[in-house]
Amino acid sequence: MTEAVYSVSEINNFIKHILEQEPELRNLQVVGEISNFKRYPSGHCYFTLKDAGAVLKCVMFRSKAVNLRFQPQNGDTVVAVGRLAVYERDGVYQLYTDLLLQQGVGDLMQAYEKLKQKLERAGLFAPERKQQLPLHPRTVGIITSPAGAAVRDVITVSRRRNQGIKLLLYPVKVQGEGAGKNGYLGFEDFCLLTPVNGIKHYNIDIFAMSEQQAKTSFNDVYNVLDDNSTFMKKYFKWTKEVIINIKTGSELAFNTSNPKTKDGFRPGKVDFDEYHAYENMKLVDVAVTGLGKVALPRRTIVTTDGDVRDGPLDTMLDKAHRILSGELPDNGMIPFVCRIKDKEDIKNPDNWPMANPSYPYFANLQEEMKLEYDDYVIDPLGNASFATKRCNCPGGAIREDIVTDWENIKATNIMIPEFDKGTNAVGGLDYASTEDFVSAAILVVKDGIDYVLQHTWICEASKDLTRIKAPLREWENRGLCEFVKGPEVSPELPAQWFDFMNEHFNILKIGIDKYRYTLMSKALAEYGFLADKDGKIKIVRPSDEMQIIPTLTSLFNNHCIAVGDDPLMRWCINNSKRITSPAGNMTYGKIEQKSRKTDAFKALVAAEICRDELIAMNEINGTVFNAMKVYTY
Repeated sequence: MTEAVYSVSEINNFIKHILEQEPELRNLQVVGEISNFKRYPSGHCYFTLKDAGAVLKCVMFRSKAVNLRFQPQNGDTVVAVGRLAVYERDGVYQLYTDLLLQQGVGDLMQAYEKLKQKLERAGLFAPERKQQLPLHPRTVGIITSPAGAAVRDVITVSRRRNQGIKLLLYPVKVQGEGAGKNGYLGFEDFCLLTPVNGIKHYNIDIFAMSEQQAKTSFNDVYNVLDDNSTFMKKYFKWTKEVIINIKTGSELAFNTSNPKTKDGFRPGKVDFDEYHAYENMKLVDVAVTGLGKVALPRRTIVTTDGDVRDGPLDTMLDKAHRILSGELPDNGMIPFVCRIKDKEDIKNPDNWPMANPSYPYFANLQEEMKLEYDDYVIDPLGNASFATKRCNCPGGAIREDIVTDWENIKATNIMIPEFDKGTNAVGGLDYASTEDFVSAAILVVKDGIDYVLQHTWICEASKDLTRIKAPLREWENRGLCEFVKGPEVSPELPAQWFDFMNEHFNILKIGIDKYRYTLMSKALAEYGFLADKDGKIKIVRPSDEMQIIPTLTSLFNNHCIAVGDDPLMRWCINNSKRITSPAGNMTYGKIEQKSRKTDAFKALVAAEICRDELIAMNEINGTVFNAMKVYTY
């Protein structure tokens, strides 16, 4: 007889599986005294809980730690709420802590009372909204999976205690595809259509940027009704376009992304699905205009992360985080954000529950995500949805070739001051394609900050315009860019812009790519920007770009680049990546060739290449001259 031989990894994985399958260990409340508490630069907290007889290792990831209402100290008695699991690599079990409360029950009761007061202010405890529970119910509704163990437990207990009771099953998915945000949205909307809501004509409109996406949650409700039509037809009428509750007259409908057709709506609730795809607030503004005409207005936003930056999603996330941190007052918004913020955290599967709370409980989800991650490691760009959809990391934050993290890009929104007339500046120009985008920029360095002003010209004949999701016309209205009629962007336009900027600034040098240099330098020369040996034109070469990359990286990391409130520039930075040649030389290029333009960033890079000359001149005019003393003999 042969005995099985197991690897260490197999043993640890086996123990982990046992612990994760135990329901009692999924939501624990453990009281103990804190020791060895340490918060690392990543934001993660590691500590132990101890009592007179034992110790328990604990970890609290940054996404949870940001919500701490106090600073934990060694010796504090606390209640830690979380799940028990094994960290496979080290073979140790620990408490993955979601909530940390001082003095146990006191804080729990405080949190309970706070929630109770909030719900009471919302009118949810009003007597007129309450329905009397019958002493001996004849019918009980069950909302769960028909294939799960939960429904069998309910049936067994009901038959034992009251054999005459009628059970109605509302089938829903509790794991896998359809059990996430859209499944929740469909259930929420279904309930609010019914008399349980207590409001007649409480219409609900689902919005998304595509009709297919808008129909996702609608179809979840439709399919439940259609699968149970014999019973449901007594309470609902439904078609492929609208679902109506007979008793309340409340309607559920989905809508296209065209905001012009939404005026005059009187909804009780609006839903915004896949909010990451919204490029501006036009659809949102129109959709919510009718809210308030019906009692208890609501709006629900569900989304993964995406690639549209500086749009409605980033605005909403910023507000949500500020509410959660206590920076903004509670205004009735209930933020529920699940994401992995640190790009390095994506690499550790133990962190995946931060973005997928159900991950520890469902083996099929674990297997699928591990397969997707393997593909992502091989080709991050081709499988970027793992970072954006599975981990809710903006722009696939794990990528090593990005210019900088999105948080650093957002930090460039520093107000541009009023500069004195004659302030020294350098310029940069990206003029690679006259039939597409052309960008110009000037750079001013003051008090350790690189201030950048840009302008972009867009050829209306560009074949890529239909592919671009960015709100270019909105940016044009803000003066950040302009559309140019005709077959190409004339070199006269950026030359005129530099001449205009030179009326206020003293432009020392303009960096220009050698591509189309002859054409552009001739236009600039007409405005006094000469290309001779001592002139104001510098040809930018790949070697220059390679040398400036470390400087730019440092400037971004230390939040020393300011572009003002310029979403076009931030869009172009986020669309760029570092390219490494076989010889190890590094330059900047595009993440995607057609729909994600980089021209404004390339103009910034060209200006930064001239930075040394600007710094040298500033030192001459400022430091050296001011330090000189005149001696009389």
